[in-house]
Amino acid sequence: GDSISPATKGEVQIGEGGGGDCPEAYALSLASDADNMLKVMLTTAGPEDDANMAVSGFSFGVAHDSTDVSVNEIMEGAAITAAMPTGAEFWGFRKVTGGVAGACVIDLMPDGDNWVTLPQCAEDQEVLVISYLQTLGAGQTATTNASLVGTLGNDPVVEIEIVLADDNATIAAATVGAPVSVTVTESGSVATPFLRGDVNQDGRLSVADGIGIAKYLFDSGVMSDKIAA
Repeated sequence: GDSISPATKGEVQIGEGGGGDCPEAYALSLASDADNMLKVMLTTAGPEDDANMAVSGFSFGVAHDSTDVSVNEIMEGAAITAAMPTGAEFWGFRKVTGGVAGACVIDLMPDGDNWVTLPQCAEDQEVLVISYLQTLGAGQTATTNASLVGTLGNDPVVEIEIVLADDNATIAAATVGAPVSVTVTESGSVATPFLRGDVNQDGRLSVADGIGIAKYLFDSGVMSDKIAA
């Protein structure tokens, strides 16, 4: 991965690490150990005695490849709530076409120079959980492959990045895990994510949206539920 020269900072509040040998590199991976659920896991490296190398945030996207599956909920993982029981101070993950994308910074307003971070030298810390619904109907089952990507959203996350306590320096995750399969049995429908400018509610921005605005202004179009777009 990239090398970083640690800056001079105050103390960093770090959770207890996993003990044993410290992982050599920061890594992100996916896990699905229950129907309808996907977890994003973060492995933190060291050295454990260098507080500047503690993880204070991250950014990535999670794509799914099935049109029979929709994102239901996006939740902070157990490692985030353990580090900051009141929740991350910036949680920017959101539903986008094709999956979930965003970023998290655990502590924006430190107590003096005491930053809250994730434990160093700890493997597979749960940082984000996604639940899915299948749209095939009650009693049906859908499957989808989920993968970590940097291509989702109107302002895509260019890099799958880890944010360090070293003046919020960022590095690319040295290892990004392989796609995983998610089995989705819970049925339901999810509203299309809000997209400003998507007047005709087709999930993308195009000239058709401009035509829709013109029709609405001249009383020849129907106002959609999301006219605020």
